[in-house]
Amino acid sequence: MEPSQTFASRVRVEISHDVADVRLVRASKRNALDGAMFGAIADAIDFVGSSSARAVVLSGEGNDFCAGLDLGMFAEIQAGIPPSGIPRDLVRRTHGQSNLPQFCVMGWQALPVPVIAAIHGSAIGGGLQLALGADIRIVHPDAKLMLKEVHWGLIPDMGAFALLPQLVRSDQLRRMILASAQVSGREALDIGLATQLDETPWQAAHELAGLMARSDSSAVAAAKRLCNDADLGTMAMLEKEAAAQQRQIDRLLASASPTPGGRVS
Repeated sequence: MEPSQTFASRVRVEISHDVADVRLVRASKRNALDGAMFGAIADAIDFVGSSSARAVVLSGEGNDFCAGLDLGMFAEIQAGIPPSGIPRDLVRRTHGQSNLPQFCVMGWQALPVPVIAAIHGSAIGGGLQLALGADIRIVHPDAKLMLKEVHWGLIPDMGAFALLPQLVRSDQLRRMILASAQVSGREALDIGLATQLDETPWQAAHELAGLMARSDSSAVAAAKRLCNDADLGTMAMLEKEAAAQQRQIDRLLASASPTPGGRVS
């Protein structure tokens, strides 16, 4: 077993039997995404990428996978303050073809090993987008999955528009984003968002990861690369996402009085 690593008291990585167990460990805040969490996830991706791991399980500690953006960031936007920990210029590509929040999703896709998200409790907003970066999503039947960004005057900008169309129909995409529709694990399986259901998603994810880790690593890396290349428009969509979100944040900061669910004057 390789030494475990904890990044910014937000993400813990333990590697055993060629499987990296990556866990969000901010349970007291429902594993919400703040500036430190974004940085910790990016560091965890880099750490796993340079390790001997041949498969990854991504999960959240406590009652939830990830409840999305920290409410403190929304409070900053409402006060007209640029949210701390998020790049001021989202359009700038700082991590390959992504900005930092997008890299926290797309970085998992770029790893040459399979990544399995084990989802329980809530996966909301950025939390759900984080799971979209995984190759496979094993979901508890009663989990709650939701993209709530438009409720706050924002848009999903961590890869949702690049990755979600590969999983769900166009009308389901619109229902989830435009209406902030919440779906259960069971419905997520029906619409293609979940790969499989399991009452113990973390254990099921580790079983599958262990199986994948025994496959030829070169063949797995080549096959994953081809899967990623199947949609050549992904990276262009990331830039469009970032530009649209930048406009929304600038608008909200200028008004300094956004009303959730309502109009901004």
